[in-house]
Amino acid sequence: MAVQVRFTDQWEVRLTAPSYAVVIDMTRSDIFVNDEPLIGQNEKFIVHRLQNRMMIKIGMVLIRVGDTVDVMCLTTRGGSHRLPSKDNSPTSHKSACT
Repeated sequence: MAVQVRFTDQWEVRLTAPSYAVVIDMTRSDIFVNDEPLIGQNEKFIVHRLQNRMMIKIGMVLIRVGDTVDVMCLTTRGGSHRLPSKDNSPTSHKSACT
């Protein structure tokens, strides 16, 4: 599973999960699965649409997109990665959870 993040006028996240046969693109308000808008729920992952935020849990990875992007790898050893605010961040960032 690989996570790519970039900031244009808002945070954009691309989650590539070959073991689930999906590429998920999401912002704080939209989510696309394999280039199709997600309507309803999906048996492969859980999506929570919140006010000004979007969260997705797929496998042992939880991603929250809003004013910041949080990527949490839920493993027995633990681990997470938080990107800085949009004001002091690079225009793109890559992170991988194994």
